[in-house]
Amino acid sequence: MRILEEVEKLNSFQAICDIATEEQWCWNLGCGTCGHMNFVKSLLLLIDEKEPYPVHGKDCKELLFSRADKLQEKVKDTNIDYFAKNYKSPRFLAYLGLCLHYTKTYEIMNRKLTKLWVPQMIRIIEKDDWKKYLQKILDEERVLNIKDLENIEMCFEVRNDRYMKKNE
Repeated sequence: MRILEEVEKLNSFQAICDIATEEQWCWNLGCGTCGHMNFVKSLLLLIDEKEPYPVHGKDCKELLFSRADKLQEKVKDTNIDYFAKNYKSPRFLAYLGLCLHYTKTYEIMNRKLTKLWVPQMIRIIEKDDWKKYLQKILDEERVLNIKDLENIEMCFEVRNDRYMKKNE
């Protein structure tokens, strides 16, 4: 894993996740060791926040929270099918969860990621009961959240295993 000072500006959320997967970046929101700072810094760079960054990780995270609208714009066009195929569950769901976490203030106001990501998830999930679960999020006009991602994790694990076997 690259050290925080070596994190560079990447041109898309997908590019960040490609590097994060290759280098096994921590995506744990509650990590007490690294605080998933490679993601935090990469996301700040993605939204064109210029250095210098605050010295403390908590301050960097607060800066990212304060730029939730910009982050939401940068990640809204995420291709969920690509993520499901290329970043095995739960990793791809964790990547999406990071975005939902840092954009939650704006997501509550406009549901932008929910409206764009949930239909994509519905298309790639095979089980009807989970499709209904996701459709209910849209119908009830609630926000997709990390708990929802945890709830549907098994669907994507099954799908990913089938995809991998089909392509071996």
